[in-house]
Amino acid sequence: MATGKHQDLIRRSLDFWNQGKLESADEIYASDYVRHNPPHLGDVHGLIAFKEWGNGFLKAFPDSRFDAEDIISEGNMVTVRYIFQGTHKGEMRGMPPTQRKIVCEGIAINRIANGKIAETWDQFDNLGFLQQLGIIPQMGPSKDRKIN
Repeated sequence: MATGKHQDLIRRSLDFWNQGKLESADEIYASDYVRHNPPHLGDVHGLIAFKEWGNGFLKAFPDSRFDAEDIISEGNMVTVRYIFQGTHKGEMRGMPPTQRKIVCEGIAINRIANGKIAETWDQFDNLGFLQQLGIIPQMGPSKDRKIN
């Protein structure tokens, strides 16, 4: 598969999230897909577990929007720098909805195998995410310290 086709697959995966079409995951992700997402509850293994995880995410943020800022590929690896936007309208890991609008950046490195996304390493601005939800307070410069 050519590099351009790998990038098109990543664009399709973003559209998949933006349209909330979990049923089309089989066309984009491998059956043994693994999502590495260190700050969350651990890795997600397999397409069924991925769909369950994704369903929970889309229930929490039903207006989810992922926009690619950059897509860079080499061989079977594709990196996408993205901006996520969404409104916290549903429960997320036991936390009731805050109705707050979230805007965060992330970078995902994807391994492509046999025309599908086989593995993803995702780094997301979790601190900014939690601050925007109001779970962690926003920090500013100390009033006691001079900044030159």
